[in-house]
Amino acid sequence: MTAACPYAQAERPPPAPVPPERDLPLLELIGRLRTNALAAWPRRAYEDLLLHRRCLGVDTYLVNDPREARAVLAADVDDYERPLGFRRLYQPIFGGGLLLAEGCEWRRRRKRLAPGLTPRSVRGMIPRFRAVAKRLCDRLVDGEPANLSRMFQDAAIDAVGRAAFSMSLDRLRDEISEFRSEYFTRGAKVSILDHLATRESDFFLDRGVRGHRGRLGRSIVARLLLARDADRERSDDPDLVDLIRRDSTADQSEQIDEMATLLGTGFDTSGRAMFWSAYLLSRRPDLQARIRAEVLAYPPERVTDLNDLDHWPWLRRCVLEALRLYPPLQSMMRVPRRDVVICGREVRAGSYVAISPWVMHRHRRLWDEPEHFRPERFGPDLATALRTPAFMPFGAGRRLCIGSTFALTEVTLVLAEMFGRFRVSLPENAPVTPMSVVTTAPDREPLFRIDPG
Repeated sequence: MTAACPYAQAERPPPAPVPPERDLPLLELIGRLRTNALAAWPRRAYEDLLLHRRCLGVDTYLVNDPREARAVLAADVDDYERPLGFRRLYQPIFGGGLLLAEGCEWRRRRKRLAPGLTPRSVRGMIPRFRAVAKRLCDRLVDGEPANLSRMFQDAAIDAVGRAAFSMSLDRLRDEISEFRSEYFTRGAKVSILDHLATRESDFFLDRGVRGHRGRLGRSIVARLLLARDADRERSDDPDLVDLIRRDSTADQSEQIDEMATLLGTGFDTSGRAMFWSAYLLSRRPDLQARIRAEVLAYPPERVTDLNDLDHWPWLRRCVLEALRLYPPLQSMMRVPRRDVVICGREVRAGSYVAISPWVMHRHRRLWDEPEHFRPERFGPDLATALRTPAFMPFGAGRRLCIGSTFALTEVTLVLAEMFGRFRVSLPENAPVTPMSVVTTAPDREPLFRIDPG
């Protein structure tokens, strides 16, 4: 809850799907989950703190109470597990990687990767992020239309390549982007078979479209590992591949699991965060001017520590507000292994428990003017902002995204470089509407206008 900002301009809320007035019939619900899950939540989802629905014989709960939602996400990994349907979506590409691991295996894999993504480690990546930002901005031409959606995705792939593999991924950038589009927008769509399955391998998962595309994706990662090892110009600084290989138990398959997970989840979420931040700021030239003044007063080349990002408070606020309005992942699903109580209601083992950042971030009981772009609702302190109870763009608890510091640092440096040099506008009036099959993506790729700052 915040007071009005003197710099805010009167504007319409940014585009978003209109919630259906009532719960959707089952077949229509499945159809929307396959095309745009953001349009599947009914209006009452944005008004109630706990919703219950029974689908295909399974009780499903949407938890909007921030305290209860965080308790679910903070529960021990032995108390909740990922739904079988979720594992079926991503097992063909991620194998047993961190995203899908459970219990002791999850603890082992997270412990192995965590040192490479601590704030101290991310601090060492700042020069790499600055190089990515300069490379992107050098591609922008004054007055020329720019497909920022595609360019931000390219920049995010570049950042992951430099951090994980210590190399440029240019040679495979188009192949990676094409694979991501094929798998994550087509292959990873909810199917009725995912609800009927009792094992990951049911209904010939490995032989179907997902299995085939998963093998293609893993072959790309295997080639990247070979190219990295053969690249004599690779930096001597340890990268994420080095961290994995320090564990003598990590065989080739495990290395591919983790690198596929980092590549599949690492660049897409960062690229989307950059896009939505730029899109929202293209509607607010007043905020662009404030950000430009901050960046000119403390240029990106002076940034050597994460604390230096505090010199750009309005940029930080705008990125956080973009993550509120357009969180990378629209929902997180858990299945309790035993009977639990949520919001005073008994939830039986085997039920589906959903926590949706998309819904919670737009909930009418949790935010003032939740559908409007109001970056002033966040203060300049990052740690305080991330503790906002109803704000969880990177999840919460034990499953908090391991790469959140990496992503925020990368996104902030890229946007600082761009808005320090250019003014960004969108000449066309047609809205860009968010859609989500996996991540919150634009329904089209508009061409922005780039002018000197």
